[in-house]
Amino acid sequence: MYPWDRQNPEKRIDSDRMLTFFGEVKTMQRVLMKMRILPGGVAEYLRRHALLMACGAGGADEAASEEERALCRETWQVHRDAGIRNYSIFLDGTALYAYFEAEDYQKTLAHITKSEAGQKWQAYMNGLLEQREGIPVMEIFDSPIFVME
Repeated sequence: MYPWDRQNPEKRIDSDRMLTFFGEVKTMQRVLMKMRILPGGVAEYLRRHALLMACGAGGADEAASEEERALCRETWQVHRDAGIRNYSIFLDGTALYAYFEAEDYQKTLAHITKSEAGQKWQAYMNGLLEQREGIPVMEIFDSPIFVME
């Protein structure tokens, strides 16, 4: 029986009970991070992220080392474990725009950056992104002014 059962209105569940039926409803925060690839780094950035996507989908690039493939699988998993959903990266010249959704993006980013996989990934990406004191320079936008679902 479903809470929206139209065939049997006497079995319908009111909206308060529906929340209990489905569990707690959580709102996802939408976040955009703007970063910049260093001159000459676009092709390598794209190669590494293509490998990341292939490994995350269960595939592999045979040209990549086993160490690279393992790092990509670990990185994919730590992002999932941190609660990231609906993650996309857009490229415009050397400007990167990374969009994702998470319940609490600050906790999510802290989880990733403190994890062994997250630290290995940052070391792996070192030299490709504009950095300050070993940390990628990024602008974070977390307050959308318009949302359409």
